[in-house]
Amino acid sequence: MFIRSVDVGYGNVKYVRRQNGGFVPGHFPSIAPPHQGSDFGGDALSKKNVIRVMVDQSEYLVGPDAGLSLKNGNGRMLHQDYIERDGYMALVRGALAFIQEPRIDLLVTGLPVDFYSQHRERLVERLTGRHDYPDGSSIEVASTWVLPQPVGGFLNYATVNKNYTSLRETNVLVVDVGFYSVDWLVCRGLKAIDERSGSVDVGMSRFLDALARLVGDDFGEPFNDINRLDIALNNRNQLDW
Repeated sequence: MFIRSVDVGYGNVKYVRRQNGGFVPGHFPSIAPPHQGSDFGGDALSKKNVIRVMVDQSEYLVGPDAGLSLKNGNGRMLHQDYIERDGYMALVRGALAFIQEPRIDLLVTGLPVDFYSQHRERLVERLTGRHDYPDGSSIEVASTWVLPQPVGGFLNYATVNKNYTSLRETNVLVVDVGFYSVDWLVCRGLKAIDERSGSVDVGMSRFLDALARLVGDDFGEPFNDINRLDIALNNRNQLDW
């Protein structure tokens, strides 16, 4: 049975694929610009690391270099209804293509805590079934399992440390600081306490927006490319102007 996981976050898409007999995680930014049908690099320059995907007859580019195809803005969908947008489905199909499996028996994904109850069934409906690609290939998802996003981190902690028994009577707080939202999950052992769990829209994007304004002030001109700031922070290096 092929079980694979995809996390379509506001900032990055994370996935797991099989490689050399084991499993390897991968990720790319949550950016899906429309495909313009041109390649000015030709054979002289390196190809961008992107995959073409199709949603409702429109083509999009997704992958590590998708941000290079943006005309303006940061390209991310910072909206509460992002799972209903074509860009969201484009990101999912990009992740499925990177996983490189023609059929997935169970696809596991997540939603922010406050969106979980309202959008879970709709997300299962959207992700389950056949996903077609511009090159004529397709990937079949037989079933989908949606979890509140912090649950994955908690289960990973319990599994890696092999301490399910000791956690059984313990109060646990899991905090997930994401790109758009900060989610928290309160559990007693492995039982979630819904009334004490939730989300708030003050994620990493707010910090990057504030940082971009400060950079613009320092250089004396507007600056809003938070994608470059995000890359610079992750690489622990300076921003090249």
